[in-house]
Amino acid sequence: MSSVTFTGLASGLDTSSLIEAMLTNYQSKYDTEYKEQLLLELKLDKYKEVNALVLDFYDNQLRDLRMQSTFMQSNTTVSDDSVVSIIGGGNDNDYIEILQTAQSAAVSTSSITNNVTSATALDQIGIEEDTSITVTTYDSSGVGTETTIDLTADMSISDVVDKFSELGIDASYNDFTQQFSLDFSGQIGLSGDLDALGISTTGTSTQGTDANGDDIYIYTDQVATNALTKTTTITGDTALGTLGISAGTVNINGEEIRYDGSMTIDDIIQKFADIGVDVEFIYSDDNTSGYFEFDVSDGFTIGGDCAPFIDNTGLVADVNGNYTFDTTITADALIVGGSSTSDSTSDSTSDSSTVNNIKLSDLGISNGYIALSNGSYLMIDEDSTVQHILNLLETSGDAVSFNSETMSFEIGDTDLQLSGNLGIWEQLGITQGNGIESSSIEIGDNTALSVFGIDSGTITIDGVDLDLEGKSVNDVIEHFDKVDGIKAIFNNETNTFEFDIAEGTSASISGDLQLLGIDATAINLQPTVSSSTLTVADPTDVDGNTTLFELGYDTSMGLSVNGDSIDISSSMTVNELVAALNDAGVNVEFNQITQELDFDLSGGLALSGDLAALGVDLSDPNAVQTDTNTYTFTDEVPVVELERVSAAEFTTSTTLEELGFTWEENGDAMTITVNGTEVSFAPDSTIQDLLDQFTELGITAAFDSKVGAFQFTNSSGNIEFTGDNVDQLHMLGIEPNDDGSYIFENQQAIAKYNGMTVYSDTNTFELEGITFAAKSVGEAFVSVTADLDAIYESISDFVDAYNSLIEELNTLVNADYNSDYLPLTSEEMADMSDYEIELWNEKVESSLLRNDSTLQSLLTGMRYAFMDYYPGESPSCLMEIGITTSVDYTENGKLYIDEDKLMDALTNNLEGVMDLFTGNEEKGMTGLAETAYQKINDMMSSSEGSSAMFLFNDKDLETAISYQEEQVEKALARMEAQESIYTAKFLAMELMIQKLNVSASLFETST
Repeated sequence: MSSVTFTGLASGLDTSSLIEAMLTNYQSKYDTEYKEQLLLELKLDKYKEVNALVLDFYDNQLRDLRMQSTFMQSNTTVSDDSVVSIIGGGNDNDYIEILQTAQSAAVSTSSITNNVTSATALDQIGIEEDTSITVTTYDSSGVGTETTIDLTADMSISDVVDKFSELGIDASYNDFTQQFSLDFSGQIGLSGDLDALGISTTGTSTQGTDANGDDIYIYTDQVATNALTKTTTITGDTALGTLGISAGTVNINGEEIRYDGSMTIDDIIQKFADIGVDVEFIYSDDNTSGYFEFDVSDGFTIGGDCAPFIDNTGLVADVNGNYTFDTTITADALIVGGSSTSDSTSDSTSDSSTVNNIKLSDLGISNGYIALSNGSYLMIDEDSTVQHILNLLETSGDAVSFNSETMSFEIGDTDLQLSGNLGIWEQLGITQGNGIESSSIEIGDNTALSVFGIDSGTITIDGVDLDLEGKSVNDVIEHFDKVDGIKAIFNNETNTFEFDIAEGTSASISGDLQLLGIDATAINLQPTVSSSTLTVADPTDVDGNTTLFELGYDTSMGLSVNGDSIDISSSMTVNELVAALNDAGVNVEFNQITQELDFDLSGGLALSGDLAALGVDLSDPNAVQTDTNTYTFTDEVPVVELERVSAAEFTTSTTLEELGFTWEENGDAMTITVNGTEVSFAPDSTIQDLLDQFTELGITAAFDSKVGAFQFTNSSGNIEFTGDNVDQLHMLGIEPNDDGSYIFENQQAIAKYNGMTVYSDTNTFELEGITFAAKSVGEAFVSVTADLDAIYESISDFVDAYNSLIEELNTLVNADYNSDYLPLTSEEMADMSDYEIELWNEKVESSLLRNDSTLQSLLTGMRYAFMDYYPGESPSCLMEIGITTSVDYTENGKLYIDEDKLMDALTNNLEGVMDLFTGNEEKGMTGLAETAYQKINDMMSSSEGSSAMFLFNDKDLETAISYQEEQVEKALARMEAQESIYTAKFLAMELMIQKLNVSASLFETST
């Protein structure tokens, strides 16, 4: 209506209200037209919503079920998966023989040494605090003179050599072997911290003590030391790889963390902190080791590659391999006759027959006699059940039942009196008042677990099992109470196990915990959880594959046995050395445990060469040196543990000069030819420069700073080094082949596929119809079998989607008729609460598609489609494969699956099941899914009244909405026009009355 209003200033009338009342009929017509427009718009929105549901079913369920590919899902396996794996495709009984696997040309170098040189400071070999060595020199009469050499952390190896030289000892240090050598005439005595400089006391004798009380060890003519190695301390910047931790993935509280050896301790701690996990690294006093410690007071679950971060000794993992740590145990209520509410597969209520069969003795109710005043009675014994009590109470003629949720009998009004043993009635929760009153039966600690449906299972605490079969609530409580710090109770008001865990309690709990309401399969009660002690990975361990180069053997000294030379090279391994010595008639073997070469002498033995590098203890009195620098042994060859040169502490910024490369005095760049291309290096070239030049040649190059080794690979060809400077490659740990060349070859993968020989540069073969990966030399047959589980799942998913769709559509079609509920205008909503508006709109929306002919046609069409019958075919209908229609008419054709029958049909007649759904033109079968698909497709075809892929006549409805909008505009225009007329007439009346009033006033004045 018009916003212009006025009141009867002259007449005294409320003209606005009068006009509004006079327009009531016009307002009513407008509201009717407007509500009809709103109703049509709501119906169009509902059309779109329902159309989306049907289209989703049509596209994602029905379309798949009409396709033969759905019924041709298969599993492809091979007879030997260690030989080959199928990536895609393949046919049953395909034959694959792997003749050769592909191998890239690869050069894996030995560790380049991080030598302890003459310039190395003593703190780098572990001498951090001031220490000392006392040298005792003896005169001709045997009188000793003691001189103390103070060793400080900032002294260099060269400084130590000078200190010995000042005492007249011919001292030197070999940068290659990393050993001291002390030569002198006569004998000297050494005491103090000899180990600090690698000085061994094996085979020496003692002669008194020095001024500090330390034993004096006597050496004659020469002191040869063990190789010195650098020590490594751990800080927050230490890489995980240094601790022996390689790449992996750890899952913490559902979050995934990826780590690798390049990450530092601080890096991984920050990763944990980012997801809210409190962890720190606890360092040892000397910072040479430590461990990760997690605070798990708020609960903590860890899985994946978590071994570096937790010590799982004695811990229990759940079924998913995760470890759960906590300081609490939380349980849900148990259901009488059923299982814990934490079991998602159990119903919230128990089967009444199961509950009614609970024995009273299991509830702690004693034997005795109870009766009713009508003469009915019951003798309670160990076989009496809840049902027996119900039978007794039913003699009153009233309906009685037992509520398993409240654990109480429900009894109607009765004037019967209770008699017999009233104590038993009270135990049953039944008392006499104004009638018979009932309350819950309290479940005591002696109640059997079978009351809750628990008749099997095991609970394990710290390795001790409790078999739950035949056990009571109290048995569970006692099992937990055996752990110091755990107090268990059973709350008989809520039927819940409750646990009080003392601070610092530690226990591992696992088993069928869900039966007790505990939502877990394994709990490790821990205040904290830690890793095992982590130390720097030992790069000095020696095994049979360790090379002489890695032992620091000076190959220029050669090796001879009883005067005969043995061919050696820096690439010779310990195993190869042992074999060569055996061939030379020396009975020797390598002891992997002690890491020593054990010689078994049957006669004399003469050895020459760098024997110290082989662990031969030349300071032992049994090692007699001859003029030709040969050592002879008669009784035994004294040996010590072999020592490998320490892993490099080099980085990619280390220069090649620091690695030991040498250049001509003129400083010209050195060249090495790689695969025919010259690569140049200057003295200041770094390891990274070297890697970059190899990469430019198409060779994958990497340097592992943890172990100090290079890796070069070429998947498309060989790697060949030539040139005048190839001998310097040993600085990179690269040694020549047996023929002296530096050629490292790759090889193609070769296979036979159904008799056809095929080749691949990689281990993956991509052929027409099959792609497979070679894993090892051998043969295998391909087996392709139908994936019945996947096919069953497809059918089951379809049935679920079909049932859900028809249930929703039938709800819309069969909605109550709400003719009194029309869309609200803004004026009507102003007088209602939000809740009232919501309820009103629900009523309107629920009946929008009531008795809709389109939906009725769709439902009927789909129902008939899946009821189709193909006589003479097997199967001829859904019923024959275990899919039946509900006999309950209220379910409107809902489908049900007999799992066993459907799986049997898929197993024994898969082709027939496929034809039933997809059709078979030769058999004259359209197919049930195809029929339903075509029904929906036809209904969604475009027409004059509907859009393409739209189920309803949306175009007609949009036209109707446009027409209705015009009617609303017309009704509004008529109302506004009439309002203008009424307003004008009342205004004229007011003016006339005003004139009359003026005239009357003048008349009164004149008289």
